[in-house]
Amino acid sequence: MEQTKDIMTIVGNNVKRYREEAGYSQSYLGGCFGTTSSRIKMIEGGMADLKLSTLAKLADYVDVKVIDLVEDWE
Repeated sequence: MEQTKDIMTIVGNNVKRYREEAGYSQSYLGGCFGTTSSRIKMIEGGMADLKLSTLAKLADYVDVKVIDLVEDWE
């Protein structure tokens, strides 16, 4: 079964959306859990595989639930 959107693209779009709503820069969010703005950019671009623990940390820092990051809002 083929998905219309890659899950990492969905996650990336949602991370960016919630990061911006929180008023955080990529550098700030990366610094919150010990990574770089380049890594956040890769995540937001759908080019990074994430561990569930990383997804949970991202959700925590932008104050949403993990399900909010994997839900396709479009």
